[in-house]
Amino acid sequence: MLYARMKQGKHISDELSAFFRERSLIEEEFSNRLNKLAKTFNPKEELGTLRDALEDLKLETEKTARAHQELANDIRLKIEKPLNEFISTQTSLRKNVTRFEAN
Repeated sequence: MLYARMKQGKHISDELSAFFRERSLIEEEFSNRLNKLAKTFNPKEELGTLRDALEDLKLETEKTARAHQELANDIRLKIEKPLNEFISTQTSLRKNVTRFEAN
């Protein structure tokens, strides 16, 4: 019974790990695309307040890109890594339970 529950826990943990890995990749890709967009946007022909507004748009796009990159890094470091360590610990515990039940 305990082994079955631990196996179910492993399954959901693996699914969560895959979910967060994919989420961090999506955030990183979005960040890269926003950065590329900001770099290619150069409103040189405009003057005055419109130019200022367009420059602000470019800067805000760069800030958004950085925020998504930070989110991708946070997901990896604060969620994925501890979750993978937890999965590894649970795998070890499941092996011990299996050995105990065999004896």
